[in-house]
Amino acid sequence: MSVAVMYLSETGNTKALAEQFYITLPNGDKSIHDISIYDKPPKADLYYIGYPVHRQTCPVKVLDLVKQIEDAGVAFFATCGMPPEKGCRYSLEQLSRKWVNDSCTYYGFFLCQGKV
Repeated sequence: MSVAVMYLSETGNTKALAEQFYITLPNGDKSIHDISIYDKPPKADLYYIGYPVHRQTCPVKVLDLVKQIEDAGVAFFATCGMPPEKGCRYSLEQLSRKWVNDSCTYYGFFLCQGKV
């Protein structure tokens, strides 16, 4: 199974988390990509997609990339520089999930408080 870890990071928090996801994956067909450089997702069976939270939402660049993924598994992780408000995780997950193509399998959402 091929796995792509893709992230958008502005302060380094999301990049650090993406690198940890990547390191813990078994050796094999895996790759890591900075979304600020790539406009199209690489071909993979499973995508871990990370982004920084701004104003309790997902950056448009990430959503545009997610819409292009077809016939694969998708899981999200996000970082937030402040303690998330109650319900924030749920709202972010619903927003991210709604952009996942119907041909994909959704695997979940992880929210991590980044360094402040």
